[in-house]
Amino acid sequence: MKNIIIVADSLGIGGIEKSLLNMLNIFDYKKYNVDLRLYEREGELFKKVDSKVNILEKKKSLECFSKPIFSLLKEKKYRIMIGRLKAKFKAIILAKIKGINEISYYQIQNAYKFTHKYLEKEEKSYDVAIGYVWPHDYIISNVDAKIKIGWIHTDYKNIYLDRKLDFKMWSKLDVIVAVSKDCKRAFLEIYPELKKKVVVIENITSTRWIREDSLKEENLYNKEYFNILSIGRLCNAKGFDIAIDILEEVKKRGYKKIRWNIIGFGPDKEKIIKLVNNKNLKENFVLIGKKINPYPYLRECDLYIQPSRYEGKAVTVTEAKVLEKPILISNYETAKSQINHMKDGIIEELDIKKMADSIIKLYKDEKLREKLSKGCRLLSYENNYEIDKLYKIIRG
Repeated sequence: MKNIIIVADSLGIGGIEKSLLNMLNIFDYKKYNVDLRLYEREGELFKKVDSKVNILEKKKSLECFSKPIFSLLKEKKYRIMIGRLKAKFKAIILAKIKGINEISYYQIQNAYKFTHKYLEKEEKSYDVAIGYVWPHDYIISNVDAKIKIGWIHTDYKNIYLDRKLDFKMWSKLDVIVAVSKDCKRAFLEIYPELKKKVVVIENITSTRWIREDSLKEENLYNKEYFNILSIGRLCNAKGFDIAIDILEEVKKRGYKKIRWNIIGFGPDKEKIIKLVNNKNLKENFVLIGKKINPYPYLRECDLYIQPSRYEGKAVTVTEAKVLEKPILISNYETAKSQINHMKDGIIEELDIKKMADSIIKLYKDEKLREKLSKGCRLLSYENNYEIDKLYKIIRG
């Protein structure tokens, strides 16, 4: 049997985490031994992992990425603390000089650069090491493996980072996995030299899990409203700040019985609350918060919207399709890999007036909503066969 290690941050609530969980739960454990290394050995999805997966015990040095800086000082983790501080200050200075709003990728990249050499190495040797979450410095420097594979989950053209440093990291991997054809294309526009290393393996979708969990709660919305739902991390990429402006435009046009519900959490929570209050939208723009099981909300909503600035391949859009919802998504770079416009959803420019037009059109036109739902109903979302592509790489 071949030995595999998969490295990820945690098993908290998120699209990447759910796609990892789905992959783990269909793995062929008769042929492969799988160790799972989590930086944080916790998360809402932790208990859903197949019992045949060996979830490795905690490594204290890996926990240092999530701990507050003051805690690292108290624990005398000086080198890792200094590395994280250097990364933070470097990102802040860069943001001020170049006027960049979204510096999280750049900060994370440098945090790994300055600290990974101080992390404990894996004692065991493996046939295959999989880095499921970027960056992949850990499997490159801290894991002894014959084959090293790194995943791409985002649209590379829309994130700011040190390209030279990033290229150096990707070049050390044997295989690079993109979660969609568009995701691969965007990556290769930046790094065409890596073309021979890149393959596409779509996120595994568990339709049975989604449908079963969607029935566990009911009557979640105030039916006096037309209920829109969006799911995602409260951050710049997901575009929820723009969603507030879109809803304000809809309300200005006289449509006051539309409510936009958000399931998620993240660093922009306070910013979003402030925007909602300033625009007097407390009754219409609702932050539901974190939900381990968002599917009953998804099943009961009238319309699902993904207002993202950029995406690799949004897991939530596929989940909305599984539950046969009318869907509206912004025209991010990889949108056409998820929606066939006017057949199983609508793709619209991330423009306040145009998005408002589409929402009002969908609100008023029940036949259009049913047409889009039917378009989703006609498709199959079971894609367990995608894991065969990974097995092929593992076999070499």
